This record gives sequence, structure tokens and C-alpha cells, in this order.
Amino acid sequence: MSLSNHAPERPIIFDPSALVLLAAATLIIMANAAISPALPALEAKFYGNPHAGFLARMLVSAPSVTVVLFAPIAGWACDRFGKKRQLLVGVTLFVLSGTVGSFLPSLEAILASRLVLGLSLALVMTAQMALIGDYFEGGRRASFMGLQSAAVNLSGFVFIAVAGGISAGNAQLAFLVYALPLFLIPFALTFLSRDIPGERLNVQPLLNAGEGSRGSWVLSGFAAGTVSAITVMLFFVMPTQLPFYYQSLGLDAASTTIYGLGALMITGGCVGLSYKAVQFRIGLAGVFAAGFLFMTVGYVVLGGADTVFSALLGPTLIGAGYGLLKPNLVAFALSIAPASRRGAISGFVTTGIFLGQIVSPLLSTPLIWNFGFSNGFYVAALLLAILSAISIVFKLELVRRLAVS
Repeated sequence: MSLSNHAPERPIIFDPSALVLLAAATLIIMANAAISPALPALEAKFYGNPHAGFLARMLVSAPSVTVVLFAPIAGWACDRFGKKRQLLVGVTLFVLSGTVGSFLPSLEAILASRLVLGLSLALVMTAQMALIGDYFEGGRRASFMGLQSAAVNLSGFVFIAVAGGISAGNAQLAFLVYALPLFLIPFALTFLSRDIPGERLNVQPLLNAGEGSRGSWVLSGFAAGTVSAITVMLFFVMPTQLPFYYQSLGLDAASTTIYGLGALMITGGCVGLSYKAVQFRIGLAGVFAAGFLFMTVGYVVLGGADTVFSALLGPTLIGAGYGLLKPNLVAFALSIAPASRRGAISGFVTTGIFLGQIVSPLLSTPLIWNFGFSNGFYVAALLLAILSAISIVFKLELVRRLAVS
């Protein structure tokens, strides 16, 4: 049984442990998109560096490098040594490695601090995801995933606005936003139960991937990680390329990026609140199909943008799609994870998410430099349309099997 069964009647939004886990989930968006509006100003500040353009873009994705390397180990560690302890260590390291960028003297040094930030994210995200599986199941888990999507997106808007505001005069001050998670530590100490190493939990797996069926859950975890990587790779074109796209359109890069990413995150957050109802009606495969379709249309609109309205409408539609996809990826992964391997499965998904963030600028930047922003966005739309079609095929096959069973 999950740890949530001790008080099933309590609305999840009033559960202190749920609020702590929601706050921890916002660190992923803080780590990356929060400094996005400051990227052009950071590039300009270090104009003497011949690689400033590339390094500035990589600041957003740099934490993903160490997450990819350490997330599988972090997932194993939180199963073995305890999730709450790992979450606290990760949050502390996050604050230290994030704020140090506010005074480092070069892009290379800032990039190094971002790599350390990635290690903290690996610790936090694997522990947080595994704790979701321990605390919530069934409808309560779907409710939590919808709330998490909303919390991540809406908090991202706040982080971007705060970082953009405080970095108006000095781009490096944007890194001070990473001091905010200090407030999370006392609440985590107070409201998260003392956890037990995963392999000693007296619980049963949610689906048929039993404890002894190692090949089954490893294969499913790998599949969940792969879908996560592709989805995030296509989504992450936004925070890495949007400021420079707006600049190429003759718009003010910093302020318009705040509006664009803000629209994306607010829409994603609002859509996330409906996740439980949508998943109940159309299932996991249906949610994948709908989410990919929204993102497809968003990139088509963005690629053909010729007004401020269309330049903001594109990210809004992309946010709606990602607001469905992000909780769906985690819900699927946890649904196939044996209870004692939730940390390991979380490692698969976390690795996939951050691998997508690494690959995104490496592929999108040369594509855009050679063929232009619009063509780059159209390529993303084509790939997303293919993913939506594949999801529809899976959904129809599931319906057919249910009909004949």
C-alpha cells in the first residue's frame, strides 16, 4: 500500500507532504528556463570570448550533462539509502551551486557551476519522483501529477519574471533566483515522513512488472526514458532559441521572451490542472496524442509568425501540449515501476528528460544557423506530428483489444 493510505480523505492540495513535493518539482524549471531571458545580455557581457554565443546557449542545458551521468546512480541510491535524505542534500547543493553564478568572472566558470547544479538536480528529481510513487496511487496520483504540471509551469513564469527583473542592470544577478529553495528545506524536514530504503518497503507493484521480472521493468523504464528524451528535446527548443528568434524579428529579446515563456507556462499550468480528467477520458496513449498535436500546431504557428500575437500564440499552444505530456510521462513510468524500484525507474525518466535538454541545442542551433528559425521550427513540428500519429495508432489498438476481450 502507498503511504498516502493513512489519510485518503484529505484533499491532496491540503496535504503538507504533497505541497513539499510540488515545491521540489519546480526546481527543474528554475534550473533551466529561469535564466533564459538573460542569455543575450550574458553573451553581450562576455563579448570578448570568441565562443560567447555558443557558451551562453549551453548555460541553459549544461545541468543536463551531469544529470544524465548521475541520475541512474541517484535513482539507485534513493532506493538503497532513503529518499528524504537525498532530497535534502540535493536542495542544499542546488542553492549553493546556483547562486554562485552571480559573481563568477567568466562564462566558462559559470558553465562549470551549472554542471554542479546538474548533480543536485539528479539527487532532487529522482528522490522526488520516487516519493510520489510512495505517497500516492490511483486517482490521487493523477491529481498530484496534474497539480505538479500546474505548479511547475506557473512557478516557472514567476522565476522567469523575477530573474528577468533583477538582471535588468546586471545579467549575472539572474542567478540569485536560485536562493529561493532555501525556504523548502525546513518544510521538507517537518512534513516529509522518515523514509525507508526502497527494497525494504512492504508494498506490491502497481502493474504486472513484478519484483522478479527485472527484464520487464528495465525495458519499460528504458522506453519511458526514450519517449521522455524525445519529448523534452523538441520542447526545449523554446528556452534555448526563443530569445534569439525574437531578437531576429526585431523585438526586445528579454521582455518578449518573458511574455512568450510566461504564456507557455501559464497555459501549461492551466492545462495541467485538467490532467486527471483528460487521462480518465482518453487514457495514457490518448493524452500523448493530444499533447504532441498541440505542440505540432504551436511550432507551425511560431515558424510563420509575422506579428507579436502569432509570436506569442505559438509558445502558448506548445505550453498546452507540454502541460499534458509532462505529467503523462511520469504517470506512465510510475505505473510500470515495482515499488522497490521506483528510484531506479525515476532515474531512467530523469536521464531521458535531461538528455533531451542536452541534445536540443546541439541539434537545433546548427539547424537554425544553416536553415533559419522558421525551418527549424517546422522540422520540430513534423517530428511531433509523427509522434502524435504513432500515439493515435497505439490508442486505436488498445481500443480494438478492449472491444474483442
